Amino acid sequence: MRVTTQMAFRNLYGQVSKNLEKYRELQEMISKERTLINPSDDPTGTSIYTRYQIDLSATQRYRENMDDADQYLTATEQCLRDLSTLLTRAREVAELNATETADSSVHQVGSTEVDEILEQMFQTLNTKQNNRYLFSGYKTDEQAYLDYGRILPGYAASANTYEGVMTTSGEFTGTTEKEYLVRIISGGELGTAQYQISEDGGETWGSELTLTGNIAVFDDVNGEDLGVQADFSAGTFAEGDEFKIYVRAGRYSGDDGQIDFNMSRNSRITTNMTGLQAAENTGLIDTMYNLKIALENNDTTAISAALEDLRNVQDTFENVLAETGLRMNRIEVARNNMVATEENLMTSIEKISQPDLIDAISELSMVESALSSSTSVLGSILTDSLLNYI
Repeated sequence: MRVTTQMAFRNLYGQVSKNLEKYRELQEMISKERTLINPSDDPTGTSIYTRYQIDLSATQRYRENMDDADQYLTATEQCLRDLSTLLTRAREVAELNATETADSSVHQVGSTEVDEILEQMFQTLNTKQNNRYLFSGYKTDEQAYLDYGRILPGYAASANTYEGVMTTSGEFTGTTEKEYLVRIISGGELGTAQYQISEDGGETWGSELTLTGNIAVFDDVNGEDLGVQADFSAGTFAEGDEFKIYVRAGRYSGDDGQIDFNMSRNSRITTNMTGLQAAENTGLIDTMYNLKIALENNDTTAISAALEDLRNVQDTFENVLAETGLRMNRIEVARNNMVATEENLMTSIEKISQPDLIDAISELSMVESALSSSTSVLGSILTDSLLNYI
């Protein structure tokens, strides 16, 4: 078979083009340090690489979620520890004032200190992290506790004849502190006894009304109904029995929302503790106010009862603190696992996408040599072909 100059030229030209393309690919691979430059280079490898990248992106996002969750829980735990310290101090005040030797002057000092402790508790419960209120539930843009509007448990004077139970309820619509005094002016049972209400400490009184199981607490002559109610269980009332109902700072304005973060496709963790969980369900705030009111009224029996309640609150509060610690431990374990997964994915991506530079440079050298030889031969053929026309 006769091989013409044209056929030799085409073969050599094709070889030169092939070597040149390979040379370019190797140069690009080495410069970019990537083997998968175009999807067509390795469709299967590209598919695996893309899946790894998606998994890596999700893993990194989950880890970021856990970092954020850890920040919120760390801040929450610190707040709970601060509240626990304040609670311990309140117990010390109660223990000091629960003795028979403590007089009204000691009680007054104790009441002032409890006021300060309550103020610090509310400041702690209104702590923000990353511009988010920690204890407000879903209402992260609203502080958990307001400086008004909390209807406190009612206080029955120790000298009362009535031995039943009075509870308070309602939704206070005002924005200032209130102190109501309910006085029995004609004894008897519910439906028979008569009462009056004062909003100014007993200087002026509202009209005489019949006492029922549930009453609206306001001075119907000098004041307005702001939503406070009192409920009385069955019992006998005597003339002169008195009950105090306070509206003070500390109405909870949050909700019971649990803010969850994703730790993986199938795992979530709650990152917040609401005021309901930390301060309401534990009885923290109500018990603190019970102590304060008992101190204000020099009621040693009520101070002792508040002391016992504070001990119970502290036990319950420790469970809340422990729950936060358990969540933090869970995040730490999950985050360590996620970091390991992220490292494994990055290693897999590196194996499939990054070339062995030593091998690639060696191959580049061989291709460069082949390219040089083929272009040299091609040049000689072109020269011989041109000579035929001279």
